[in-house]
Amino acid sequence: MTNGPAATVSRKVREVRGMYVHAAWYGAVMVVLAVWNLVWQPDDLWFVWPLVGWGLGVASHALAVFGVLGRGDRRDTDDAGGSGS
Repeated sequence: MTNGPAATVSRKVREVRGMYVHAAWYGAVMVVLAVWNLVWQPDDLWFVWPLVGWGLGVASHALAVFGVLGRGDRRDTDDAGGSGS
């Protein structure tokens, strides 16, 4: 039972790290797509569609990880079980 708080913190750290990795890949790929689009097809700005689509995914991932969607911090406080602090 002593692993409870440590396991909760470890899980939260993995979730936050995963969100930042997701955001980093998003940023890197969007830069490549934008440059590719602007160099080879400047009249047709198609890179905006993956920017918006994947951006919604990254945003929802961030909302879930940081507890805005009701999944993050509330779940962590339930694991504590009223430990007194």
